[in-house]
Amino acid sequence: MSTKVALITDYLGRFGSKQKSKTYRSGFDIEKSIEIFHKHNCQVKVFNFTNALELLKEKDTYFILYTSSEDKGGHYKSFIEDSIHLLSLSHHICIPEYIFLRAHNNKVFMEMLRTHYDFKDKNVFKSKFAATKEHQANVEESHIATKLRKAIKQKDFFLADEWNQLQEFKKTSVHPVDRA
Repeated sequence: MSTKVALITDYLGRFGSKQKSKTYRSGFDIEKSIEIFHKHNCQVKVFNFTNALELLKEKDTYFILYTSSEDKGGHYKSFIEDSIHLLSLSHHICIPEYIFLRAHNNKVFMEMLRTHYDFKDKNVFKSKFAATKEHQANVEESHIATKLRKAIKQKDFFLADEWNQLQEFKKTSVHPVDRA
């Protein structure tokens, strides 16, 4: 029995790239990838995120390879997360696992994952989490370093000496801040 692989592309038919030009050379060449998988006795099916849920009907287990995609407002990425989450709850194997997709552009969850795994930098970065002022009061630090949940740029990070400064940063930030 051969290994079954599903490649999930974005709505433009791309896998891991925003461009398809030969000079850019980014992302997977899907045809070349299929050729390589076939050489290793793998059966390959290509889906986009819209029709990928058809895999739920498959009785055989598939290794599902995908990449995330960005969009203004995060609606498409949210759909990708929902789809991969559902597929990961089935008998299929998603690569990367759903939790790593969830951490992509969610810096708070990424930091929580980093503290969960035994990384060598564990003793360098000591993270503590606080969702409310009352919880923050239990964190005995003289400075509060914070980052927005969807922090991408340097402006999304802030160092405060007290809770009031943090609140002011949240009010003036461009991105919405999750509230507990």
